[in-house]
Amino acid sequence: MATEAQPLNDAQREVLARLGAKRSERPSFEPGLRDHLRVELEKRLAGTVRMMGEELDESIWLSKHKLEKVHGCEVRFLAEEDLEFSWSVPVARGIVAHKAIEIEITTEREWAPLDLVDESIARLIDEGRSVGEWLASAGDAQLDAVRAEANNALVSYEECFPRLDRKWRPATEVPMRAEFFDGRFVLTGKPDLTIGHADGTVAGKVIVDFKTGRKNPAHVEDLRFYALLDALRVGVPPRRLVSYYLDSASMTVEDVSEELLHSTVLRVAAAAQKIVELMVGEREPRLVASPTCRWCPILGDCATGQASLRGDDDADYSWEP
Repeated sequence: MATEAQPLNDAQREVLARLGAKRSERPSFEPGLRDHLRVELEKRLAGTVRMMGEELDESIWLSKHKLEKVHGCEVRFLAEEDLEFSWSVPVARGIVAHKAIEIEITTEREWAPLDLVDESIARLIDEGRSVGEWLASAGDAQLDAVRAEANNALVSYEECFPRLDRKWRPATEVPMRAEFFDGRFVLTGKPDLTIGHADGTVAGKVIVDFKTGRKNPAHVEDLRFYALLDALRVGVPPRRLVSYYLDSASMTVEDVSEELLHSTVLRVAAAAQKIVELMVGEREPRLVASPTCRWCPILGDCATGQASLRGDDDADYSWEP
């Protein structure tokens, strides 16, 4: 992947060392794993489907974000479900940065980072997606903020990651999807970056999610969800999961095992059950405080959340899987 023409810094060498592996070091998985996982998840979702009955006929979409939220504060989960989505600088910034990384990986042209960010904004506008419509109508101050923050993320990526050889099959935001019970449950996700591929039953893919800020246990669960989705798609999961923190050029790495996949099946099924119970009124939403209370839309009316941010000892920090 690296050549003599591309000298590497310490961070880039660490990426190569921790993401790469010889074929003899890669795990293999028994044929039939995809069907086994599907049957297991169907069994665990069956009771939830019966609870839905005929009245609740909408599809339940399960993403990494929805799993994290419903396994946290259920009161906040319901409050955010009722909110109408609106574009903002932080949301658009992430999409522009990911688009820039996508172009960086696939192009043979050398771009200055800010030029690449501008190209990403232009392509998103041309694609006619909703984020493109927002970017096209955004004011100068908003666009400047998006451009600056996306540029920061792109520069950090270029400093930390070596150029990815095409032989590694790098791909960005590849859609993953699995449906159960005729689409009543839909599992969906788009990993930031995948590198490599399975060779028969030998796992070879690495999934990378880029993060900023502090490490969070939820980031590990996000990647496990992607691993399950990939196993449900092709029957062989990725071999390694990486949360990469651009701010600190550090990473959290976990190797994938069948035990990890089975535990993720339990987490997904538990989330689906909670969501349906909340929707049909069979569950009283549980209030759980956490540092993320500061971004909760109902913080102004939540004494527990306010107490947690003040550091009061009586705030409930427990977590129920």
